[in-house]
Amino acid sequence: MAATPTSRFRWMRRLRAIWRVIEVMRRLLSLILLLVFVTFLYFLFRGGPPVIVPDQVALVVAPAGRLVEEAKMPTTNLLLTGVGKGNNDVTVMRDLLDTLRYAATDSRIKLIVLRLDALADADMAQLQELASAITLFKQTNKRVIAYSTNYTQAQYYLAVHAD
Repeated sequence: MAATPTSRFRWMRRLRAIWRVIEVMRRLLSLILLLVFVTFLYFLFRGGPPVIVPDQVALVVAPAGRLVEEAKMPTTNLLLTGVGKGNNDVTVMRDLLDTLRYAATDSRIKLIVLRLDALADADMAQLQELASAITLFKQTNKRVIAYSTNYTQAQYYLAVHAD
C-alpha cells in the first residue's frame, strides 16, 4: 500500500512539531545556562558583606615592607617556579595616601594609629608625601598616634608628624 499525499503531509506536520519542541527546549536550555553563568559571575564579583564602621573609631594604618609607587606583578616564569610568592612585602603609596585622605573626610574616624613596626624602606619623597597627608588629616582636628617598638629613620620621620 502506497502512502497517500495526505498521510505524508501528516507525517511532515508531526516531524515539524517535534522539531519545534526540540528547538524550544534548546533555546530554554541555552537561556537557563546563560542565567546560571550570569548568576555565578554576580556572586563571584559582588564581594562579601558590607563593612559597617561604627562612630568614634580609630583607623589602624600599618604599612608593611617597602613603600612602592606601583606593585609589580610576578612574571609567569616566577609563578611557575614558585619564586614570586613572597611579594607581600610592599605597600603601595597611592593606597596609603588615599586611605589618609578618605579618613580625613570621614566623620566616623576620630583618630589614626600608625603602626610602623613593619615599615622597612621608603624614599624621602615618599616620606614627605605621607607626612603631608598626615598633616592634612590633623588639620581636620583629628588625632594621629604613632606606635613602634623600635624606630628606624623612616619610621621616626613619620612618627614625628603624629601627635
